[in-house]
Amino acid sequence: RGGREFSPNHGFQNRTPQNAIDDVLLQTQYIMAEEASVSRHRAFGIPTNRAPASQGGEQDKDKKGRDLADIVLLQSKVSDDVLDWLLQERIFSADRKFLDQADSGFTRCIDHPGVPNHVYYEGYFHAMDTAEPVESMNPRKGYDFSKPSAPPRLRAFVLALKKVNDGWIQQLSKSLKESKTEPGDWMAKLIDGDKIFGDLAVQSHFGDEVKGEDIGWHVDAPNSMVHLALSIHGTRKIHRRESEAANSDAKVKILQQKAGDVYVGSPSLYPHGLEYPKCDWDSRVIAIQSRLLLTEKEYCETCGFNVRELGKCIADVLENADVVMPSLGQVKAKFEAISSASKCVLM
Repeated sequence: RGGREFSPNHGFQNRTPQNAIDDVLLQTQYIMAEEASVSRHRAFGIPTNRAPASQGGEQDKDKKGRDLADIVLLQSKVSDDVLDWLLQERIFSADRKFLDQADSGFTRCIDHPGVPNHVYYEGYFHAMDTAEPVESMNPRKGYDFSKPSAPPRLRAFVLALKKVNDGWIQQLSKSLKESKTEPGDWMAKLIDGDKIFGDLAVQSHFGDEVKGEDIGWHVDAPNSMVHLALSIHGTRKIHRRESEAANSDAKVKILQQKAGDVYVGSPSLYPHGLEYPKCDWDSRVIAIQSRLLLTEKEYCETCGFNVRELGKCIADVLENADVVMPSLGQVKAKFEAISSASKCVLM
């Protein structure tokens, strides 16, 4: 593997423009201005790290002849009272020494080697309806481990979010089954097992600015086919490459994310990179990545999948979905329910 660290969600950890993603960045028009605040956006992405399109039938192409995949990006925002309530959780309010503790669930990561004074911690948790650890894949290392449950407030938020969005989530499962494809059956089984948004990576960034050639272009693994990102603190910018229509020039668009901002999409289907401002610990950037909860075996089952088949099905459902953020009352009700369940287990 060329001495580079493997990561299911970042491919190979070679974060320079001279890597395999060069091919999809050349001759790209860059949209320097930030996007207007839109709630729904449909375009085409290029899933560079997955299997080629199936033989037969017409495939949408970009101007360079590369296969394209349908993508939809939805934006939303959690209310200020929900955000303030979440920020009381220790993983968001503790000092840096806490993240360095062996039992914190966090580890120091290096995704931007060209910026040695940028500090990045990432913690791995599940958001299933149990306080017990769940055997599942480490999204960075690619092997199974006993993944701890997310802290109660965060787990309550994700469980409440899934409940208020159950309508379109169930519609997605139905549509995937109706596609009668192996990838569709694979993903529908995960959704029916309540694995959607069940894998959480909590990220904390501070130190020197990350921009330009250091933003780390990558395409996510299939556990991000339906992906929700929540900004908890600070600001960051997501650069993504897409085409507005088949046979058109590709563009890089910039989406700024502030505290409380949410997006839902399929970053497994388009190259993207992250820009971070220079900031100290008190103004650090905290974001949560919610993915499909997979075991290593389930991840390996995707080898050879044509994820474009999943992409169109997901895009068709998301384009008509109303992604709802739970209210503080709904989140607190779920928090009380899981707290009571934990007490019963202890008794």
